[in-house]
Amino acid sequence: MTQQQTRRLEFDDGQVVDVAGYGVVGRRPDAARVADDIDGSSDAVLVSLTDEGKSVSRSHLVFGVLDEVFWVADAGSGNGTTLVYPDGNSYRLDPHQRYEVDAGSFVTFGGRNFRYVEGASEH
Repeated sequence: MTQQQTRRLEFDDGQVVDVAGYGVVGRRPDAARVADDIDGSSDAVLVSLTDEGKSVSRSHLVFGVLDEVFWVADAGSGNGTTLVYPDGNSYRLDPHQRYEVDAGSFVTFGGRNFRYVEGASEH
């Protein structure tokens, strides 16, 4: 059996998203609005979140995997995105710049967050 890397996002509302390619997170995510951030991909996973206070933009952030490395980028949101590494160091993300995310890191955006988790599965 071979081992395959699994990646998932665990959102603060209990939603879990498996990461296999590009994705867009927001109140009403739209891949066409952030096409440059996801290399023009038309098959991005759209992760829609409820946010009554509208602290999360419609297309707030994007994510993907490049050369087996998970990354996240703020998509030019109104309230920004912060990456918090497992050691506690945090960084406010510059819009449209990709940042490598370590397993166990939290990504906060508006009033929401997710934790990035990875592991190996037998296939």
